[in-house]
Amino acid sequence: MTRALLILAALALTVAIAIFDGWTPLGFSHGLLYVFPVMILRHEPAAAQFAMAALTAGLITAGYYLSPAGFIDDYVILNRCLSVFVILALVALQTRIRAASGAISNRTGPGG
Repeated sequence: MTRALLILAALALTVAIAIFDGWTPLGFSHGLLYVFPVMILRHEPAAAQFAMAALTAGLITAGYYLSPAGFIDDYVILNRCLSVFVILALVALQTRIRAASGAISNRTGPGG
């Protein structure tokens, strides 16, 4: 897939998850579904990954206010906070892995 198609796929998946999150009652772990659009962008620059993480964190927060009532608020808030943490940790790991991979390929040169 080309770079533009991957970005569009990640954005489309993000919108689909946000709509699904708004339809279901609070208490479901939809925040973790946002990991997939972030993973799609793993080969993009760090700025694009952090932008997607910020977008998904905002949608996770908005989902709390837009979803119908459901489970106990304390658990719902904790679940959504943990989802944001997981997404930010994933982006941090992806950028570190990419930087380490680039450093190794620069050190060994083309062809190993």
